[in-house]
Amino acid sequence: MTNANDNGPSNTNPSTIITVNTSDMKRGPQQRTIDALLSGKHVPGYAIVNNEIVRVALTPPVRSFTMSTQIQRPAGSVSQQQVEVASAPTRLSLGVERAGAFAEIEIDPRLRVSLPSGCAHTDAMFTGDGIRPSTVAMISGMSGGGKSTWTLQMINALLGQGHVVLLNGGEESPEQVMLRAEQKGFRNLSSPDCKAFFSSFVDIGDILAYADLLREEHCKFDLIAEQRGFFLFIDSIQTVGCTRPGAGRQKGDQKQQEEAVYRLNAWTKQHYTVAMFVSQVGKDGEFLGTNGVKHAIDMHLHMRKNTDRKSENYGCRLLDVAKNRWGAAGVEFEYEITRNGINFL
Repeated sequence: MTNANDNGPSNTNPSTIITVNTSDMKRGPQQRTIDALLSGKHVPGYAIVNNEIVRVALTPPVRSFTMSTQIQRPAGSVSQQQVEVASAPTRLSLGVERAGAFAEIEIDPRLRVSLPSGCAHTDAMFTGDGIRPSTVAMISGMSGGGKSTWTLQMINALLGQGHVVLLNGGEESPEQVMLRAEQKGFRNLSSPDCKAFFSSFVDIGDILAYADLLREEHCKFDLIAEQRGFFLFIDSIQTVGCTRPGAGRQKGDQKQQEEAVYRLNAWTKQHYTVAMFVSQVGKDGEFLGTNGVKHAIDMHLHMRKNTDRKSENYGCRLLDVAKNRWGAAGVEFEYEITRNGINFL
């Protein structure tokens, strides 16, 4: 222990003795750091505990910001709403890290529901009879493999079941998406009776903020009784990152994408929503991202061509269920791309 007053003049009261604990420091704090603490200022990494200056963990606080957005009401009027979004920089603040006794865990009834997708093959891929609320799924595959087409096809089918769907597109404009939907005959996206929405945000915080606005406005139904839910699609995750609130477009590296997926995971578990995102792969067919992304998701669906010459379906297109926390994994579904979308064989 050393006395703070030994390092020079200080603003402290002469009757108060402040000591510096250097047991867990490579070197003690500078005098200006001590003076700042004694004057009541916040100094990252240090704190005064029981009249002793100690080193503390550098855990960033949870930041928040307000995003203004618009929701189009059926009558044509536009309502301005604001939402405060937590920009949590640590997984602990996301609710990902928890501790306690298993005996104290209560399973929410919403976690026992399987939401119908409107497609028998999709239901079979997930739980066997639908999609489990709180699921995060990744759809990967080579360029031209049908990822975006199948995404639109799933959205169209989900809308037909009465679900609320938001598509955040970072690769195509909303007009391009609508044009492809018209060409494929996916009419539900433009139907006034369906709740289909789009956005083109690049920050995961903005995406989830808008999703929460839509949930509050349009998800007033009983998920269990009506078997209806909220679905968020992102095409693709490579266009999304975790940038500081209010910042312009910043290129998201793989670590930003990983953190975005963890935030997406926490959001679905908190609200019992479903999130699916498209992910690109390299020329060798390998996933473009960190292993942390694969660990965070509940399902991984991979679209590929069969290159095994000894296989009976050599050259055919296959959708592999590479990971599934709710059902069977390691199974594959053969499909073809037609002018009307994806057709499972």
